[in-house]
Amino acid sequence: MGVCDRRQFLKLLGGAALTGLVEQTAVPKEPLPTRVLGRTKVEVPILGLGFGPVGTGLTEGRALELMEQALDLGVTYWDAAPTYARAQEYIGKILPKVRDKVFLVSKVATDDAKRALEIIEQSLRTMKTDCIDLVHVHNIGDFNPDRVLGRGGVLEGLREAQKRGFL
Repeated sequence: MGVCDRRQFLKLLGGAALTGLVEQTAVPKEPLPTRVLGRTKVEVPILGLGFGPVGTGLTEGRALELMEQALDLGVTYWDAAPTYARAQEYIGKILPKVRDKVFLVSKVATDDAKRALEIIEQSLRTMKTDCIDLVHVHNIGDFNPDRVLGRGGVLEGLREAQKRGFL
């Protein structure tokens, strides 16, 4: 059987989930399709794992098991935020062993450059890594766009984090 495309994969996975058969045997054995992320030339899977519910609703053991299963299935785009309770802590328990396989995404919920750097530095420590691959400004609608993009704003802080090699 050849490599399935995104539509085929989602159809197979969705059908398995709807019938309650999401087990290793029900998931397609073909590699998870990937796409190039913007102009980065980095390929990421078409499905990512958002850690919000992981940090707030799973035990540590189940969270670690979920991450292992995700890796086995090719879900290597992991998205967490410091506001997701213990999600980044859970990631930090497994990430040092699998960092080369994971495209790591985090978030900062601030409009301030200094605070953005503090959040990123804390996330790096918590997840036990030296670099985050991508950062979102979380809940941007809560902030003044002029402040976000202006002098002393979060964009300035993210650029400084990039200069320091954190991103």
